[in-house]
Amino acid sequence: MKKKRTIKILALALAFCFIFTTVAFAAPKHNKIDKKIKDYEGALKSLIQKEIVKGYGNGDYGLSGNVKRGDVIVMIVRMLDQYGVIDEDDYDAEKLSENYLEIFEDVDNKDYYYGHIRVAKMLGIAKGDGKYFKPNTPVTIQETIWLIERTGDLLDIKFNSDQIEELKEIYKGDLGDFAKRSDVFWMLYLILDDIDEDEEDDDYDIADIKHTMNDDETFKFTDKMFLRAFGDDLEYVKFTLPENGNLYYDYDADASKNSLVSESKKYFIYDDDLDDELRISEITFKPKDNFNGQVNIEYKAYDEDKAYNGLIVITVEKNEDFDDIKYTVKENNNLKFDYRSFDSRIDEVVFTLLDKKIGTLYFDDDKDGKLEDDENLAKNEAISRSDLRYVYFVPYQDYKGEAIISYVGYDGKEEFDGRVVVTVESVQEISTLSLVKKIRDGEAVIDFEDNLYETVGKDLYNKLDYVKFVLPSKGQLMIKYDEGEYKSVAKDAEYVIGKIEEIKYIFDGRGTVDINYTVFDEDTSIEDKAYDGLITLKIQ
Repeated sequence: MKKKRTIKILALALAFCFIFTTVAFAAPKHNKIDKKIKDYEGALKSLIQKEIVKGYGNGDYGLSGNVKRGDVIVMIVRMLDQYGVIDEDDYDAEKLSENYLEIFEDVDNKDYYYGHIRVAKMLGIAKGDGKYFKPNTPVTIQETIWLIERTGDLLDIKFNSDQIEELKEIYKGDLGDFAKRSDVFWMLYLILDDIDEDEEDDDYDIADIKHTMNDDETFKFTDKMFLRAFGDDLEYVKFTLPENGNLYYDYDADASKNSLVSESKKYFIYDDDLDDELRISEITFKPKDNFNGQVNIEYKAYDEDKAYNGLIVITVEKNEDFDDIKYTVKENNNLKFDYRSFDSRIDEVVFTLLDKKIGTLYFDDDKDGKLEDDENLAKNEAISRSDLRYVYFVPYQDYKGEAIISYVGYDGKEEFDGRVVVTVESVQEISTLSLVKKIRDGEAVIDFEDNLYETVGKDLYNKLDYVKFVLPSKGQLMIKYDEGEYKSVAKDAEYVIGKIEEIKYIFDGRGTVDINYTVFDEDTSIEDKAYDGLITLKIQ
């Protein structure tokens, strides 16, 4: 792949990692940029397929937020790793902390960005003032433009100088302002928009590896399929992880957990002299549940002298033997199968066992409705059609979502594949705290613990240990905690019951806003017991 092409993909990937909240958003108000909005969806779709676009887990990508200097470096180094310029071990925080080296006085080896900044300083990207780097300071638009040029210098190429000047002209007068994540995206998008068609043709140097499979199957890689595409000089391969499936190493369908392939690791063609190395032939692709369509897996193949770009194209088709059998059950409740749901041709069924973190299949052998540990359905255990009424699915404690249970049905002569799809729905175990608030100065203050006590009662309240809040899709949620000042509620943070003075919601609009939360009781025999709750604010 040409160096110009590599740095463009790198910068585009970096830009997308910074931003995105929804398809509709407000770009900077510059005519030259506004004209390119029509290209946004295609670019976003491409990067989602490469699993480059990632959020915070709640649909919020911080589009309007400032970008810290430390976070910019984290993203750059992560992308350099992905495109083979550096190795993940070069910035592994734990390994580097064992060999601590002071790089800047305000960057400690315990900081999450320490390893990244250390590598970036070595490469000449992170310079600071020689003594301090100021990793928590927001980056300016001017610094972002310099960063683009410096990253280009790292790979020994130059961006189009006209495009750099165009950026400076667009942001003329704003260069000293803090760059929003949307600014970072649009600046880089403008630069990267001139990828030539002839460069697109250089994407893949090796003939595509193609495979078609059913959605309930797995596909195990072989040395032969890579040697056929590449040649006998192939030594090892590094993979880009796909979106609509997973690459596993040494996959076991009956295991509760499997090891994932890593983008930074090398996977070798079998060789007697490399017994300790990871093997291509131990990699298995498994599509995501309910996915049908095409999965593209990009890879780099290496010989002694050079790296080549290749593509694996996997077409996942729905197994049409039987229609899905669909059930719905509430979380922490058992589901009893109905034999009449299964196709009338079936005489016997063998189920594929589930990951235990999703749920367990039982066969009620004594038919008393009480499920014992020794009644777990065994691997490859055949169940007659009439006995399907005694098969139960028990979701894992507090599990919510879909459980896909594959099975093979037999009619005495043929076998047919099918699936049982169980939707485990959440139960709102705490009554909704419905509060009508007329917000003054854009703020609503809520005495969370008093309201919780009144809602759940004394007995349950005294058992509760901590709470986690889901950040609302609009507005800002603040908390006054442990006799401190108001601070923004942090994603996945555990706030101890008894230390929460107040929560505050800040919003300058009107309407209904839902604030979801979960409170936990740690004193259970199995694990933390969770109770879901909801605060509804009617903003007048």
